[in-house]
Amino acid sequence: MLQLLSSREQGLDPPWLLPALYGSQRFVELGLSSEKEFDRAHQKGVASLDIDRDGRYLISGGSDVTGTIAIHDTAKPLKDRGRYKCPVVASTAAMRGRIQPGWSYAISVVQWYPHDTGIFTTSSVDRTLRVWDTNELCVSEDLNPFPVPIPEIVGCLIPISHS
Repeated sequence: MLQLLSSREQGLDPPWLLPALYGSQRFVELGLSSEKEFDRAHQKGVASLDIDRDGRYLISGGSDVTGTIAIHDTAKPLKDRGRYKCPVVASTAAMRGRIQPGWSYAISVVQWYPHDTGIFTTSSVDRTLRVWDTNELCVSEDLNPFPVPIPEIVGCLIPISHS
């Protein structure tokens, strides 16, 4: 790794090479935890996952049309039969009567706001973009229909900086 860093500093390697090799190495080392599990929060598959900047809260969006959203606390797992389970601390499934109805299609992206875990966004193939208040688990802003079909948007839905 130090050789790659030295070659980059001397201008012998292109600037993109070190991050690409480091990212590939980290991906190869990635593995499933044999000690932690997550409480089941979705009846069907999960379409999208995002973890907050601090690495504590994991948010997941379900792939069914009900659009179930679940938030797990990874910092305080509960011990269950020798394994640690990360509990669901909030879920739209438990609040069906108090929130807006689901999407016409499944959630395609769920994403934390980078600077504050009090806000997250969800989007769907039906051109619905919603901004959520995490504390109340309710929709703060509903941008429906979004002017561009969501799958055509590449990258992050939340701007981190403006030029």
